[in-house]
Amino acid sequence: MKRLFNLAVQKLNYFIFPKIKIFFKKLWILIKNIIKWHIPERKPDGWPKSWQWKNFPEAFGKKEKIYFCCLYFIFLFSLGLIIQDWWNKNTEIIPKVGGKYSEAIVGQPQFINPLLAPFNDVDRDISQLIFSGLMAYDDNGKIITDLAESYEIKDDRKTYEVSLRKGVKWHDGKNFNADDVVFTIKILQDQEYMSPLRTNWQGIKIERIDDFKVRFTLANPYSSFLESLTLGILPKHLWEGIHPKNFSLADFNIKSPIGTGPYKFKSFKKNELGFIKSYTLERNSKFYQSGPYITEIKFLFFFDREEAISAFNKKLVQGLGSLSFIDQKEFSGKPKQYSIALPRYFSVFFNETFSTILAEKNVREALVFGTNLNEISDKVWHGQAKIISSPILPEIFGFKEPTKKYTYDENLAVSLLEKSGFKDTDGDGFREKITEKTKQIGKQTIKSDEKTPLEITLTLPNTSETELIGTMLKEQWKKIGIKTNLEILESYEIQQNKINPREYDAILFGEILGMIPDPFSFWHSSQKKHPGLNLSLFGDKDADKLLEEARQSLDEGVRVKKYEEFQNVILADYSSLFLYSPPFLYITDKEIKGMNTIKIADPSKRFSNAAGWYIETTRSLK
Repeated sequence: MKRLFNLAVQKLNYFIFPKIKIFFKKLWILIKNIIKWHIPERKPDGWPKSWQWKNFPEAFGKKEKIYFCCLYFIFLFSLGLIIQDWWNKNTEIIPKVGGKYSEAIVGQPQFINPLLAPFNDVDRDISQLIFSGLMAYDDNGKIITDLAESYEIKDDRKTYEVSLRKGVKWHDGKNFNADDVVFTIKILQDQEYMSPLRTNWQGIKIERIDDFKVRFTLANPYSSFLESLTLGILPKHLWEGIHPKNFSLADFNIKSPIGTGPYKFKSFKKNELGFIKSYTLERNSKFYQSGPYITEIKFLFFFDREEAISAFNKKLVQGLGSLSFIDQKEFSGKPKQYSIALPRYFSVFFNETFSTILAEKNVREALVFGTNLNEISDKVWHGQAKIISSPILPEIFGFKEPTKKYTYDENLAVSLLEKSGFKDTDGDGFREKITEKTKQIGKQTIKSDEKTPLEITLTLPNTSETELIGTMLKEQWKKIGIKTNLEILESYEIQQNKINPREYDAILFGEILGMIPDPFSFWHSSQKKHPGLNLSLFGDKDADKLLEEARQSLDEGVRVKKYEEFQNVILADYSSLFLYSPPFLYITDKEIKGMNTIKIADPSKRFSNAAGWYIETTRSLK
């Protein structure tokens, strides 16, 4: 379009304008002669008066009038193009305040509180918009300052002094200062408040230096500490009077959360059964950075993904996230789609403590070799997800691949099961182990055979993607004689009823490493129990040491080396079946602009730059 416009202007400059110039020159001579001929008393070198101009049209014939009008309109059109060209070259499109955005989410909000939000995707999403941390992420996943104006890491690598931004207001108009930061960290560390983030902050001391400066002192150097400072800060003046036992029950968790973020609470609606139907945020006009531009963000909640997709197709919402490639087929039209890099991977974690079957290493090994990952990737993600063989994602962070990789080998899987004594003795297609048991009754010893079926239960989240994967794993493992029962639950049920008490055989679940990888909470032996996230209940002294040394080093080269050694220790134990690392898929209506995010630390961080999103625009001089 711009090329055509420039060509049109060029044609006008070279062909039309010279002719117009000649025409008006002749026209002026004609006017002068007409005035002289029709109005003899008029001096030929003077300028006609207004009453004389009224007689001007009478001097033209019909053809001259048509000719004059055509050229007159060409002149106006050309002048308009010239003005428009100048305007486009000397101005730029900028966002302006206006427009509303709505998004569909599967689930329910429980705690719009950054200290309680980690285990609920909905809570994390909304908290990201309402609360701010000392640090934040930019569009490339790099850590930048937010409520912090600057920071300094002392020579001991354990002391961080953070200078806070001045002039920041809480949503209720009160001033933000160092007291809020100290208060938030101290209640986070208090066991009575039962924050799932507490373990990450143990051993860290916080001090108030002045109104706008705080000091953090770590027990040991910690490479990912700056990422920890992305935690949302709570207002002391509202929370300090709430007893720890009532912390999770306070109205501020749902009805009126107060933060310093770009959006503030407006309202929420729920039905007679208590299901929250919508949650609305409005623009924080006193936000301390540029924006926000969108005046209102509303979340609509649904029971499942199908309802959410239907709402998008019906234009009830303008956005939807956490999609799989399976879901893409369900959308009508061509919405704007974002494929965002995310340091996340999905694995099947084997709980050898809970399952006697999975306690046998040969069985775990057979499950790994009996899985065709290429088939799963092709059918579920059409080859667009990265197949992985390590919990540190070498493909994303640039680490070396593990020295040992596992490929699909059905014959090897069968031989491993045979070696462990599992055979199909009754011809039903599934293996079992026959062991001889003896029982003493009086002086008589009674021998009997005990059958142990090769059967496990795989727990997985209720999504179209994981359900398809579960079905494929069930069929693949059936080929080697393992019977698999699928237990499909909602995410919150898995968290409360399975992960917290660690009551499952195997679980298909996703884990997110963060932008500075730190797999400590997922694999260190101290994280076996809740709220730790060691889902395989893996424990190894060598692995523990490597994880501890890696997280204490600020030298990236040292950390890389430690993690590369760690992944080989993990793979030797067959405690998990690593599947794939998918991108984060997000769709919005085409009118939503300004989302330029390339990498995110977790799905909620798609809102890290929400203050820069916009719908309406204007032009401004450069």
